Amino acid sequence: GRMSFATELQSVRSRKRLSQSQAAAVIPGLSVRALQEWEADRKAPPVWAQGLILAKLRASRARRKT
Repeated sequence: GRMSFATELQSVRSRKRLSQSQAAAVIPGLSVRALQEWEADRKAPPVWAQGLILAKLRASRARRKT
């Protein structure tokens, strides 16, 4: 079946090599805490927002730490 949002979020984040705080920073106003809740599958954003969030993460560039 379809991957859960939690699973999909984790796989996109690991493919992009983003930490939880880097991933949260991609979405304006998203706290790391909320991202952790999503990944733990305890909470999820509205279904209409899920695709937007994943698309934004897929389009993001991991910022190199200087």
